[in-house]
Amino acid sequence: MAPRGTFVPHARTTTFHIDPGSEHVPPGVVRLASTPLTANSPRTDMQLHLNPPLEPANAPRHAAAIVAAAADISGAELDYSPESIDLVEDIVDGFRAEGVSGEDMAESLVAFGCYVGEILTRHIGGAWRHAPAARPEAVPIVVELPGARECHPIDWVFGRLEFGADVSIRDLYAAAGGDSAFPDERTCE
Repeated sequence: MAPRGTFVPHARTTTFHIDPGSEHVPPGVVRLASTPLTANSPRTDMQLHLNPPLEPANAPRHAAAIVAAAADISGAELDYSPESIDLVEDIVDGFRAEGVSGEDMAESLVAFGCYVGEILTRHIGGAWRHAPAARPEAVPIVVELPGARECHPIDWVFGRLEFGADVSIRDLYAAAGGDSAFPDERTCE
C-alpha cells in the first residue's frame, strides 16, 4: 500500500483517446481541448469517455468519484475543505514527478478539477455552468461565482500537471475569493 496521502494511479483510471482531426464526437464522449497557458504550450485535443458525461449537473458526481478513488487507492482523505487543495496539488505533483502527461491521466485530472470546483461552490458560492460558447476550445464546464465571475478549476488541475508549482491551485482558489489574504484579486483565470 502507498503511504497515506499519496495517490497511486492504476490502469482503470484512463479510458480516453486523442483524436485531434475528427469533427464527429460520438454520444457520451466529451471532447476537451486544452488552452495553452503560455504561447509556447502545445494545444492538445482529447476525447474522454466519461460516465456520467461532463455536464454541470454531473460535476459533483465526478468529484465524489475521485474522493472515493483516492481513499480506496491510497488512503488519501479529500474532505472538500479548502485545505485539501494542498493534497490535490501534492497528488498532481506526484503524477508530474512520475512523468505522467495530461493525456495519461485525463479522466482523473478532470475529476480532480471537479473536486476543486466543488470546493469553490461549497465555500465561495456559485454553481457549475456550461462554458461560454466564446471559448469552444476550453473545458465545457466552469464554475460561475457570485458577480458572474468564471473559474476554470479543471484547467487549473491540468495546468498544475503541465507547469508544476508555477500554477498554484491554492493561489487560484484564493484569488477567486476563497482566502482573505487576496481580497483585491477577483479573476479566476
